[in-house]
Amino acid sequence: MSEGHSVSSLYGYMDDENGKICDLNHDGEITNVDKVILGNTIPLISGAFGTTLSTYGVTLDVLFDGAAGHYIANLNKLIAQGKNKLSSSYVEKGDFLRLSRLSLSYDIPMKNTKVKNLKVSLSGLNLFTVTRYNGWNPDVNCFGSSVLSNGVDYGSYPTVRSIVLGVSANF
Repeated sequence: MSEGHSVSSLYGYMDDENGKICDLNHDGEITNVDKVILGNTIPLISGAFGTTLSTYGVTLDVLFDGAAGHYIANLNKLIAQGKNKLSSSYVEKGDFLRLSRLSLSYDIPMKNTKVKNLKVSLSGLNLFTVTRYNGWNPDVNCFGSSVLSNGVDYGSYPTVRSIVLGVSANF
């Protein structure tokens, strides 16, 4: 953190094209004076959009969510490469668009039976995510709900993808 900057700023070292930390003040040593703001972990834009369409007993429900204009500190990559200083090589754009839910259902018409309603559905959750982030999940906050740890990916679990088939009946 640096005085006068957002608490969600990623503060670290700049790397040159070879991945070596830059000595920005040219004093021959890499110190805290060489640190700069590498990005902000709070998205400029975040939200979701979806729709539900129904006709002739068929219902389609779609939901997308996403965020843009923020950065992620990929500490998994930093640790895997045996490094211990956050630098620009480990800060990545966190923009993403995810298909959060896709559901298709059909109400089967029931006449002259003991079953009043019969519905069959197929749902998928987190079917795909479009992102350039190299980690498991660009929607990270691995240390809970603190603003100080938003956008830090260290040991967080990937988003679970699931497909569910359902049948419901009313008698």
